[in-house]
Amino acid sequence: MYGIGYDDGNRAFAQGDGLFYFQGNWAVPEILTTNPEMDLGVFAMPTTNEMEENKLVSGVDVLFSTLKDSEHPDEAGAFIEFMLEEEQSEQYMAEQAAFSVLDGVLSDDPYMDGIRDDFAEGTITSFPDHFYPPGMGVENMVQEFMYRKNEDDFFNRLDREWDQIQLRF
Repeated sequence: MYGIGYDDGNRAFAQGDGLFYFQGNWAVPEILTTNPEMDLGVFAMPTTNEMEENKLVSGVDVLFSTLKDSEHPDEAGAFIEFMLEEEQSEQYMAEQAAFSVLDGVLSDDPYMDGIRDDFAEGTITSFPDHFYPPGMGVENMVQEFMYRKNEDDFFNRLDREWDQIQLRF
């Protein structure tokens, strides 16, 4: 379905307007807010016909940091240490339908059964947008390609934008 926004897509899926929804685990809290009784699960989208070569696409989207010249380095460090304790990590996972960056701390939510082993076994790869420079606007180019279906224009624009960004460095 084209032409609807993120919130509308989440709501439509939660209301039963679809069997599968190409989305990430970040959408789970909103979907469950709309329909707390939904029978929901997630799985990794296969990228090849060779099952052993498939990996879950994942990446860290939240981080903590402090300025090197902070007026309160001890307090900032203590806060970061606190947030990286297992208890806080588990609370974050439960509230955000996310996974922890702490080794061995895995979500026990049943709707994550389909991807839990990927985290435990490390069969993970990064998001595609981590492999090209920021500001390239690939998401807009992909969206345009989905509408127009013109491969030559799409790849030519990708090359042109890549070259333009490389000139900045």
